[in-house]
Amino acid sequence: MASPAESYGKAKVAATKALEIDDKLGDAHATLALILTWNEWNWPAGEAEFKRAWSSARILRQLIRDMVEPHNGLEDSMKPSQSNETSPRP
Repeated sequence: MASPAESYGKAKVAATKALEIDDKLGDAHATLALILTWNEWNWPAGEAEFKRAWSSARILRQLIRDMVEPHNGLEDSMKPSQSNETSPRP
């Protein structure tokens, strides 16, 4: 089994190579952002890569919207109903 350092190194090489081929790959920018932020603790570079990922990942933005929209209004659905029915007392 590969060590985390070895795995992160291989992932960084793969993401960098993918970006050399096509600089508009949002997934590669996101991968590089995660590595820079959480493995190398290079927050400014990680933030820059997250911004590149966000701007180039139309599909990723749609996926995030699809994940968030079902939860919009969740607080309203958790409130007691405003019906005239009375609830039984214990």
